Amino acid sequence: MLAARRTARAAAAALFVCGATGIHATNDSAACGAGAGEPVTVAGVDDAYDILLGDGRIVTLPGVAFDRNAAAPNAVATWLSQFEIRLQPLDATTDRWGRTPACLSLDRPGKESGRADAAESGLEQGFGLYRPDAGAHARRASLLAAETRAREARRGLWANAPAGILDAADARALARATGYTIVEGRIASVGRAGGRIYLNFGKRRGVDLSIVLSSRNISQFEAQSVEPDRLVGHRIRVRGLVDRGSGQSIEIVSPDAFEILDAREQENPPIESGER
Repeated sequence: MLAARRTARAAAAALFVCGATGIHATNDSAACGAGAGEPVTVAGVDDAYDILLGDGRIVTLPGVAFDRNAAAPNAVATWLSQFEIRLQPLDATTDRWGRTPACLSLDRPGKESGRADAAESGLEQGFGLYRPDAGAHARRASLLAAETRAREARRGLWANAPAGILDAADARALARATGYTIVEGRIASVGRAGGRIYLNFGKRRGVDLSIVLSSRNISQFEAQSVEPDRLVGHRIRVRGLVDRGSGQSIEIVSPDAFEILDAREQENPPIESGER
C-alpha cells in the first residue's frame, strides 16, 4: 500500500514539477521569509521531502526539488530544527494526500539577522534545484538567484559542478539522468506534430533531446512574449524530467521551466520550422 502511494505521488509530482496549475498561488514574494504566518514545529521530513509538522499536518515547499545526494530527508529535518518557523499556506485546500503547499519563514533563535524563506535558503545551501511549481511563480526570480549563488559557491549538489547542469549534446550523460534535471543547449529547429511543439536541440529525431510544449498551453508562453519559432539559435536552459518513451524529451507546461541564456534579441533570428 505504501509503495502504491509513493508511486502515485511520484506520478503527480511529475505533473506538478512542470508547473501544473492545481495550486492557486498568491503573491507571496513579500510575505515569504518576512515572519508572516503561524508558529509551527517540524517533527520530521519523509522520503518524498514532505515536511511533517508536530500537529500532524504535512507541508510541501513549492519551488524546490530536493536532491538526495546533497541532503537526505533527515539532513533537511536537522537543518530545519535550528530555526523557529512560521507557516503561511499558499492554498486554502490540501491535495489528495493531505499536503499543504506553503511558505516556511525561518528565524534562528537569538539572532538578529531577520527571517528567511525556507525554499530560498534551501536552494542557497545547495540542497536542491529550483522547480517551477505554480506556488513558486511569484518568487521565481529570487529562487533562481538563490540557486545561482549556491552554484557559484559550489555548495551542496553543486560541489561537483558538472553534475548540476547537463549539456544537451551529451547523449551519454542524458541517458544516465534520473529525477529532476537541468539541461542547457542551443535550439537547432522547431517542429510540430500531434498538437505538440518540439524545440529540438539537434537534428536526429528520437536521439537528440527536445523540449515539448502542448499547443493548448502555448498562450502561457505568448503571454510572456515567448515565441517558439523565434527560439531557434538561442541557448536555452530547461528543467524537468527526461522522458525516454520515444526518444529523449522534457515536456513543460509553463515558461517558468526554461530560461533564454544568450543576450541576442529575438527580433529576427533564423527560423527553421516544420514537422518534428
